[in-house]
Amino acid sequence: MLHDNDIISTKLGYYKVDKILGKGGFGTVCLVISESNQQKYAFKLLNLWEMRPDEFDFLTTKFKHGYNAGKLHSPNIVVSYDMGFLGGNPYILMEYCPNKSLEDNLAYFDSEKKYLRLAAELLNGLDVLHKNGIIHRDIKPENILFDKNMTAKLTDFDLSGHLNNRLTHRNFFGHAKVVFGTIAYSAPEQLRHSTYFKLTLPTMDMYSFGATMYYVLSNGKSPFGESKPDLKEIENYKKKKKKKNPYPFSGTIRILIINGKN
Repeated sequence: MLHDNDIISTKLGYYKVDKILGKGGFGTVCLVISESNQQKYAFKLLNLWEMRPDEFDFLTTKFKHGYNAGKLHSPNIVVSYDMGFLGGNPYILMEYCPNKSLEDNLAYFDSEKKYLRLAAELLNGLDVLHKNGIIHRDIKPENILFDKNMTAKLTDFDLSGHLNNRLTHRNFFGHAKVVFGTIAYSAPEQLRHSTYFKLTLPTMDMYSFGATMYYVLSNGKSPFGESKPDLKEIENYKKKKKKKNPYPFSGTIRILIINGKN
């Protein structure tokens, strides 16, 4: 367990924990400061002690894949700098994005120019991932961060899949044992246990990209409303009337909104 002001020893040097940025799933993310140059980084620690024995190898392998995704040298992917172990738990030292997530910055995208720049940056990041055989599988506003220049960067690759090495668990019947992603942004095929193992494809990310951009365009509304909490009834979405978008976008983008209502 990390605490404020702890000193972390890594292969690249010593880092002081400035504050905890977030906790969730099986890990903790901290803001750390290098003792040598005072640069800020994000430090993600996977807590193996919170896992069941059958999850250990599976999640540590995916954690490593997340690190590798951050080594692809794209301006639109959060950079991974180092990976190692701290107290027997794997960690990743990553680029720190001070302007938080897309969820925190919806009001910033109040013009077509900003919106189109965001779309281009996300597509660039996805293009790099897909050309390297990586499927993100959890594109959503919370997994899009912004650096000091408000450049969008994809992050949180712990759920990512590889086209040539799919990591989805299968149960005795050959169905997906675990389905990854966030309901409101997941493609329909991503939510079916019977087909998910066979359908880890770039189209999943493109669907999630579209749902995310609609969320921004409509100022925080999901394209299909809120989904039911019960995964067994995941295909039955509630339809909600969407509010008129307040921003002055061009005719092409307005058509996208209108089509989304029909």
